[in-house]
Amino acid sequence: MKKYLLLSLLVSTLQTNAWAQMLSNTKVILSGNFSVPIGHLLTGDEILASDQTYRRITGVYHEFNEQAMIYIRTTEDQTLVCDKNQVIQLANQKLIQAKKVKAGQVLQGQNGPLTVESTTFVFVSTDVSLLSLGPKVENVKDHLYFANGISVGAYSLVREWQYLPAEVKE
Repeated sequence: MKKYLLLSLLVSTLQTNAWAQMLSNTKVILSGNFSVPIGHLLTGDEILASDQTYRRITGVYHEFNEQAMIYIRTTEDQTLVCDKNQVIQLANQKLIQAKKVKAGQVLQGQNGPLTVESTTFVFVSTDVSLLSLGPKVENVKDHLYFANGISVGAYSLVREWQYLPAEVKE
């Protein structure tokens, strides 16, 4: 019985821990209106959220990783390299995973809409970073921030994947 309970807990944990990652050199905007790479952030820093307010970072995680990631390029020359589970905000406010982003879709950008020119899977061997903007997801819009000028979700990084809207999950 104990064996099955432990296995059940492990499977449950694996299913809810979606850790979306981005390259550590991905730029975010700190309070004071200057950009820094995610890899330089510390817990307590405040970054520009997608609603144009600043949100305090409650956790920063860095690791060296080798994995397939998605390279998203917009016609406005913005780029983002992230894992397939990274949540991206479209200009119509809908949230989707990076693996579902297609050429022609319009993303929510820091300075207005950004049209996706292309998406490509790439294999990277580099530092990746994960951010947490809060201990629990209650309103997914509270966990959106700008990474390289594109609105993305941090809430998928706080082990609260089960709180995402069903249409965003796999």
